[in-house]
Amino acid sequence: MSSLQFFGATSLSKVLVAHACDKVVLRKKIIILKWVTGVVIEVLILSLGSHLPNGRFYMAENAMLTAFPHNT
Repeated sequence: MSSLQFFGATSLSKVLVAHACDKVVLRKKIIILKWVTGVVIEVLILSLGSHLPNGRFYMAENAMLTAFPHNT
């Protein structure tokens, strides 16, 4: 193997490793973004629900119906 082939192979492997690392970082960013979005939506729902008359009761009742639909 000539030195040119060796350097070509190592640079290709560096590119592949960098690409794989970028994919992992991107996946982590997407997971964090989904989590943050879910938390924001949940806080908005809780804040809007508490302004309704008996909003917390309705939310608890809906959560129970969602968790145990056969009890209706």
